[in-house]
Amino acid sequence: MELKGKIYNIDKLDEFIDSINRGEKTKVQIDIYNTKNNPAMYIIEFDGKLLSYSFTRPSNDDSKDILAEVNAEIVKASREENEDGIKYYLIDNSGIKTCFFNAPK
Repeated sequence: MELKGKIYNIDKLDEFIDSINRGEKTKVQIDIYNTKNNPAMYIIEFDGKLLSYSFTRPSNDDSKDILAEVNAEIVKASREENEDGIKYYLIDNSGIKTCFFNAPK
């Protein structure tokens, strides 16, 4: 997910990455608000081996939530900073690196 606008508590993502790399159970929730101030909630949990990712967001008519869930075996996480901002990655057991959060400067 890529964000535009103010970001709060980015240190929680750093703690989340550190916990994954230590093999500890951890959880983080990221809330993003649209122009109508409706939240999209991303919840990422790590049980020491398996990562669960789920999100809810408002539907087009704002009457229902759309739910989705993804599970993957994660072996490592990383944080990379450059002139554009900070990218957070999850690396699975096949070595595939996926950016799950992009925070612009």
